[in-house]
Amino acid sequence: MRKSNLLTALLATSNFGWAAPAYAGEVVLEYRIPKAAVGFAVSHMITKCPDDAGRGFAMDIVTGIVPVYGPGETVKVNASGSLFVDRQVELEFHPNGTLKSFNGGSEGQGGPLIVAAIKVASVAAAASTGTGIAAASGAAPTAAATATQANNWVCHKWVKDALSAKEAAQGRLDSLKHSVANTRLTEALAAEIGKTEALIAAIDARLTVAGEPVKWAPSSTSLSYAATAESGDLSVWFIPAPTFNLDKALREAGYGQLTQFSVTGSGGLKAPPKEVSKKPAQSLVFRRLVAANVAIEPAAAFDAGTKLDAIETALAQQRYEATKQTLAVMIPQLGQLVEVPFGNSGLFGTRAVSASFSEAGALSSIGYTNKGGAQALADVTSAVADGAVELRSARLNAINREIDLRTQEKALRELIIAEVKKDE
Repeated sequence: MRKSNLLTALLATSNFGWAAPAYAGEVVLEYRIPKAAVGFAVSHMITKCPDDAGRGFAMDIVTGIVPVYGPGETVKVNASGSLFVDRQVELEFHPNGTLKSFNGGSEGQGGPLIVAAIKVASVAAAASTGTGIAAASGAAPTAAATATQANNWVCHKWVKDALSAKEAAQGRLDSLKHSVANTRLTEALAAEIGKTEALIAAIDARLTVAGEPVKWAPSSTSLSYAATAESGDLSVWFIPAPTFNLDKALREAGYGQLTQFSVTGSGGLKAPPKEVSKKPAQSLVFRRLVAANVAIEPAAAFDAGTKLDAIETALAQQRYEATKQTLAVMIPQLGQLVEVPFGNSGLFGTRAVSASFSEAGALSSIGYTNKGGAQALADVTSAVADGAVELRSARLNAINREIDLRTQEKALRELIIAEVKKDE
């Protein structure tokens, strides 16, 4: 029996699926082209309080640049068949709602069925990890104390207690790990190590202050970006005093340029040459990725202050340089629009396209069948190179995340992602 108007639609996120039976009339499926937003932020974690002479203060500073990808423009796909042509469309989606794989086929019924479903491999995109971040101001009570030291730069008691607790927990963790090396890892020992690591992470979060993230959503009207990322309120660590000047104290300690950061984004981006049609089409539609260069660095030039010796000045310079970051971010919403048709197979022909994409919209594989030898891939082959760049970046990010085990860095990343996603 001649098949007519056959439509199979698979919408797969995890184990979720949907299928439409064959019936007359137009059937339209939708998917979203990814869009990128880039978040920038900075966090500070106190690691040592100043001594009675006002020296010895230390903190860790972490800057973060995080691209966040989510669903953007909507593409409508006409999956309807006809009396003489069968069509099959399969869509699979990433957890962020963007297209993971596309399979579309059109087969004329004047000859035998020759189009088979093409299996598309999944592409793993860089996943963000993080546990969130707790500002010190919300984690500890305000002490009604007054600084009595001559230098007026005195930590709150809760800060001193937290630093002491962390030191003790770190010693405990070192001892537990030494036990593993000398005996064996039992279930009880593993549980104790986990509890101790969780305690250290909780203390770190309590001692950390995060600044408000700033974000850039590149578009045809926002092709470059400049902003300032500020630190959070670092005064929460110290007892108020009428003559205490935190900015001055930080400058003298070699941290004066590490509370305000310049953020930039650029890269010769071009506005999309063509908009996505609002009419359903029998084509795979996607955009080539274009790159934007983004950076975060201290807003002021390095200044060692007046109270640091040569070694302290060298360490301060090293800290200053370590906060600088640059990143090449792939921006899908500004790329050239590409369309690969799978309809119009003719009465006896076969036409099919399959493709897979990363969460950022990078094309990682593509296949095309057109019985009769038509060359329909001339305008899309270079997009595979774009996908390779994105995949290399994803692998590099994955390696960096494995190396990056510090709670402060993970928490800052999670904070940026949450802030950027507020506008979705």
